Amino acid sequence: MNRIFLFFLVLMLVGCESDPVLTALKPSETVIEVKETALPEKSSIDMDYLFQHKPSALQIQIRKEQSLNASGSLLEKVWELLKQSNKLAAGVVYNDQQYDLDEADITLSFSSYKPIILNTKYFYFRFAGETTFYALPMGTSYKWGHLTKESTLNGLEYTGFAEKLLNEQEVDLDGDGKAEKMSLVYNGDLELRINGLSEIVYANLADIDSVYRTMNQKPEISIESPSEGTHKKMIVSLVWATNKIGSTVEMWVYEYRNEQIKRIWQLADEQPKTITTYNGNRNITVEIAEYRLK
Repeated sequence: MNRIFLFFLVLMLVGCESDPVLTALKPSETVIEVKETALPEKSSIDMDYLFQHKPSALQIQIRKEQSLNASGSLLEKVWELLKQSNKLAAGVVYNDQQYDLDEADITLSFSSYKPIILNTKYFYFRFAGETTFYALPMGTSYKWGHLTKESTLNGLEYTGFAEKLLNEQEVDLDGDGKAEKMSLVYNGDLELRINGLSEIVYANLADIDSVYRTMNQKPEISIESPSEGTHKKMIVSLVWATNKIGSTVEMWVYEYRNEQIKRIWQLADEQPKTITTYNGNRNITVEIAEYRLK
């Protein structure tokens, strides 16, 4: 009798294992359904997100002119310029009732964002209709006022900033017997260019031809042959008017070596090691003992 009871008990247990209803109730077999929650889309006025993620397209409108697409290279430059701004505290704006801060000198329309209104009088910008202002470096003034247009495969586009050629020479810089094409160019930045390569000497340099400029001497470049070695040194300099009786010199020394432009010295870092002598007639002698230059 006991064997028959045990046999039926085993059959019941086996049947429980195969019963789909009971199986679903076993904790080890429970399936939990997970519903995906869509991430919130970025706001069209999220300036921080814009600074961190380069947009895919940009349209530029200068005052009431036709809005044009920006080339890919200009989009990159404008995006980098905006990232150099500082967010202003709430309520911090210039008190000028005669100037409407919503009157756009330049409107920047990035893909999927509200238009950005840029005021080139005060160098403020903000999303249209918003009250959070951002301030740009004053040295960017030339760039915003000198945007250039070109006909491209995509039609008429804004492509960059107008350039001024300050100096151009062909000279053997690295001693290989072949002349390199070297130029000093101003386009809102001061750039040294050699054989298609470019190095920014001074970024966001205010308009060197402005009537309000504070330079005693525009940027210049000279080429010096050192007493040792074959690589010539390129010396870029400019002089600021510090006050009524004084001036401030800025200077950088470059080499062209292994098909690369390399800054090897700048006055701002090496001031204690430099001998500067005023010779009269607005002439200044700078001696760089490390490279035997004068």
